Amino acid sequence: FSFLLSFFELKMAEAGAADAPVDRTVLADAMKTMNEWSRFAIFDDAGNVIASTFTVDPSDAQRWLHAWDERDITVGEGLQLDGQLFDVHRWCDTVIYGRRGDAGEGEGFCLAKIVNELTKKNLFAIISFGYPMLTARAVPLLQDFMKKYVAKLT
Repeated sequence: FSFLLSFFELKMAEAGAADAPVDRTVLADAMKTMNEWSRFAIFDDAGNVIASTFTVDPSDAQRWLHAWDERDITVGEGLQLDGQLFDVHRWCDTVIYGRRGDAGEGEGFCLAKIVNELTKKNLFAIISFGYPMLTARAVPLLQDFMKKYVAKLT
């Protein structure tokens, strides 16, 4: 089914390459379309939650902000998300991702950051997802979402 466009991709195609600023209502509506993600939170560079589909533990948000500080620590310790410890498999400039459990019972996560075009400050998002969503699909979708909505957030 990889040749089928997701609802999100269809919405992006309909919207075209519009550079209009995005307000929180538009952001919340766009988040609702991402129903393959079990958890989804967007937060600023102080750890303040902008929008979320779950209750974010403030101490987790603070740790997520520092996930890019030291690769060996982040990969070695993993990341907490909603009371679950996730192994970190990949640490890049703008995304960190991994999973917990196994293929049948596991869950993946992706932590991403992007510079907001208006404020020039970093904004962040974290998602989690289960099968049949795969990391190879979830990470690019989150990156596209960040470019389309979070980078333009007012």
